[in-house]
Amino acid sequence: MKAARYGIISLTNRTYYFEYRNGSRLIPPALQENIRNLFRENGWTTAVQFDGYVEDYDW
Repeated sequence: MKAARYGIISLTNRTYYFEYRNGSRLIPPALQENIRNLFRENGWTTAVQFDGYVEDYDW
């Protein structure tokens, strides 16, 4: 999981990673797809589920 964690940090930055992890910042749909791809590349075989869904204005 180290590779996935560092991969997410490389997609955004360290501050955003911890805000996403703590739930204080929402993960945009495009980044969610990038995270799914990152997990697949690192051997994750099940579907990646996020905590919830929020319908809001376009990012």
